[in-house]
Amino acid sequence: MTDPQPPEAAPEGFGFWTNQLTLLGERDPMEVLAATVPALRAALAGADPDAWRRPRTEGGWSPVQILGHLLDVEWIFGYRIRTILADEEPRFGGVDQDRWVTAQRHGDADPDALLGALEALRTANLAWWAERTAEELERTGLHEGAGVQVSLGLMRRILAGHDLNHLAQVEQALAGA
Repeated sequence: MTDPQPPEAAPEGFGFWTNQLTLLGERDPMEVLAATVPALRAALAGADPDAWRRPRTEGGWSPVQILGHLLDVEWIFGYRIRTILADEEPRFGGVDQDRWVTAQRHGDADPDALLGALEALRTANLAWWAERTAEELERTGLHEGAGVQVSLGLMRRILAGHDLNHLAQVEQALAGA
């Protein structure tokens, strides 16, 4: 399925979103989102278990923490996208991703369990995305942290770029182990 909506620019001052959209480029976000869990599963199968616990950089996240972060984001985006579709004037706030990773104790988690949970949520969210019409993808919600309206189509593209970013980080960390 191709994205029926033309690419949107990220709001000014939100370089993070621009980076995610640049990583995605012209790729189909649905294909990227569908490929993430299998790619992570392949990385997990071929890596030293200790490597999953080593931070990529000084003060950075380990691959298992990145996996936990992806699970958090799947929950967060799942709520946001459904809010945009269902509410008349949808609004949602930002989150402190480092606090989430710490609070959930992702660094101590079983990578297989995190991956199983991510797979279940991603499967449900992919089914949800597949049912959206072009008109629905244009619906917007106010991202209160950014102070801008964000469409479902843009959120899907950002999420796919986010996957590509973190998948590359996991692969780099495990290759350097």
